Amino acid sequence: SSCPEFCDAVFRLFDQKQVIAVLRSQSTPFLDALRARNDVFLYDLDHPLLPIGCVIMASGLGKRFGSNKLMADFNGKPMIYRILSATDGALFAARIVVTRSREVEAFCRERKIPVLLHAMPYRNHTVLLGLAALLNIRNLRGVCLRWGISRC
Repeated sequence: SSCPEFCDAVFRLFDQKQVIAVLRSQSTPFLDALRARNDVFLYDLDHPLLPIGCVIMASGLGKRFGSNKLMADFNGKPMIYRILSATDGALFAARIVVTRSREVEAFCRERKIPVLLHAMPYRNHTVLLGLAALLNIRNLRGVCLRWGISRC
């Protein structure tokens, strides 16, 4: 932010395009000027505006993958670990994993992460069960549906 050419280029970009940007929370003249713009909506990931829940849809059978992809190794950890790490923290006020996999259920229970095991056949059942579970939590203002992984 100490380079005037860089700052000018960023302001020109904001003037010409819609931009999604991640900014540090520290106060500097450059960052304060960006945050003060009328076309900027600030969402603090450490202090979400609304308490929202997250349904982690982990009910896939892994037919195309050939096995339970949520338990498959991804850089030394199971894929479900990566998904749970991405949804951990202050962004979500509550979360629930909805799965048909006993392995995923056990993985979540060991970590004290809310999980719902079911045997229903369709994706909409995963949504229905997850939403029903989160509706019991007071003060949630919305829900994010998070698929594990999809086709690559």
